Amino acid sequence: MQRRHVHSRVIDYEARPLAGGDLALEAKLCDIRRVAFQGVLHDKVITPGIIHDVELDLRVDQDRVLRDSSFKMYTVPFPDAERQGGTCCQDILGAFDGLVGVRVDERMNRNVMALVGGPRGCFHGQTLAIGALPVINEALSGDQPRRVARHLLIDGYNYGATGVTLEASMIDSELPDDLSAGPMGEVIVEADLSISFEVTDFVYKMPVATLRCPAAGIDGEVPLADRLEGLRMAPGVFADLRRRLPGGRESELLTQLLSMMIPVTIQASIAQRARMGRPPGPDADNNGSLGQVDSCHMWAAGGALDLKVRAALGHGREG
Repeated sequence: MQRRHVHSRVIDYEARPLAGGDLALEAKLCDIRRVAFQGVLHDKVITPGIIHDVELDLRVDQDRVLRDSSFKMYTVPFPDAERQGGTCCQDILGAFDGLVGVRVDERMNRNVMALVGGPRGCFHGQTLAIGALPVINEALSGDQPRRVARHLLIDGYNYGATGVTLEASMIDSELPDDLSAGPMGEVIVEADLSISFEVTDFVYKMPVATLRCPAAGIDGEVPLADRLEGLRMAPGVFADLRRRLPGGRESELLTQLLSMMIPVTIQASIAQRARMGRPPGPDADNNGSLGQVDSCHMWAAGGALDLKVRAALGHGREG
């Protein structure tokens, strides 16, 4: 099967102990578009290159409370407010200061969503904040905070007229103070997941996963991944994912990896949808706008970008 490499996402986390007992966490995300295509508005050709390059820095105190939070944007798709109805990506930077005071526990992700989720923040900063929880937990799992890292590479491929495959690899490691264990350190977890879908329905199919986690006695292909068959990328996807998996270490790692892949679904489908003359996203055909509407403040429902797409597609506000 011939396929085209259309998108890559790289995510890196590093947690390190600080003097006094606090923990610093640095999280970086970079999206790279691999192909050129005609934009859905037909006003320009979308060119290859870096789309997003963002960073989230957190400090966790000994009571597992966030004491510092700083979000930075180095490359963004909408940096010019004058061209986007008076708003730009950087407008939301200060919202992530509001994460200070959030406790790192089972309620952290819910609190992150309440503070910087959807139109209240940046989708990619939100992704980094939610993905930080297992890294912090690993760093604080021993008697003393440890220096640990998580690296993720997610590649998107197009095949045929409507097909998309996502392939992801995740490595967790404990980092030494020197290079005695190599640049990756001592590997704690290795996880790989491949999953496909058609841009006509955004229903995941053909999931294949392998996991290696020596501490849990896991090493090899994971039949549990079959339960991801039929999962649809749409509102409620994470709740559906939790219902499908029974719990335990395998479920936990699959959930963490897929949660980092789901946001790439839209990015990897854009070129296929553009060739169909449709905007990206599973809800786009129904509401006349974008499936990613309300995913961040730039794509807020009724905002400048949402209305621009609706107008270009000949839809009114009610779709």
